[in-house]
Amino acid sequence: MRAGSRPTDLMTAFAFPLPIDIICALLGVPAQDSPHFRSWSDLFLSTSTADAPERAKAGAEFAAYVDALIAARRRAPGEDLLDDLISAHDADDRLNEVELARMVRGLIIAGHETTGNVIGRGILTLLRHPDQLAVIRDDPALLNVAVEEILRMEVPGHGGLLRVATETVSLPSGGTVSQGQGVLAPVVAANFDPQHFPAPDTFDVRRADNKHITFGHGPHFCLGANLARVELQVAIGSLIREFPGLALAGSAQELTWTGGSRVCSVSRLPVTW
Repeated sequence: MRAGSRPTDLMTAFAFPLPIDIICALLGVPAQDSPHFRSWSDLFLSTSTADAPERAKAGAEFAAYVDALIAARRRAPGEDLLDDLISAHDADDRLNEVELARMVRGLIIAGHETTGNVIGRGILTLLRHPDQLAVIRDDPALLNVAVEEILRMEVPGHGGLLRVATETVSLPSGGTVSQGQGVLAPVVAANFDPQHFPAPDTFDVRRADNKHITFGHGPHFCLGANLARVELQVAIGSLIREFPGLALAGSAQELTWTGGSRVCSVSRLPVTW
């Protein structure tokens, strides 16, 4: 990014390439195939910009790609995560064929889409709060705490998660969810609950005891949570360290945000230094 021209779009120059390269390296997926992942994920996550036939076509192409990838690796095994997943199916019978393919597809898409968006949103948040950015520059040990605050406030998916109540639940607000009733529970609302987060709308890189549920909870906890945390710490920490003059190229009000998608992010994030 430093060798390129200024201003540059942080999303295409840094925020997405980093997690894509990492998930490809971990799985043992050819890095040259990564442009397809961005295209497919945009269509999968679309709610209005792509129609049903387009999404179905992308789904079929991605499924065929993963099936071919698994078949090729069976013919020529390696030592990557993909080989471990295949072994869990072939040797130990812990994943059936459908689960194996679905797991690989999920790791490829989730392994870059959400992390890339949070890297971009996290840097934008820091640039919009220069006092908080200065705190991290003065005390780099606060970086991990700051990343948790970014994760709490910058959840990329704002939609609710569909759940069905297994028993009747009385809510503190006074409402009741009956047994068997379906509910949409938005994580972003829980992360701004004033009963758990004092001044929840305030971005505070020193916030202690930050028990957000951005990664879910219990059996629904994100399997890539630790990887995402490390990627965010490395990505944001590196940018802060290597680009002390990093700044928005323009105003935050001029930024455009993605629409018609289950993921909310800036379309472009022009920065300079």
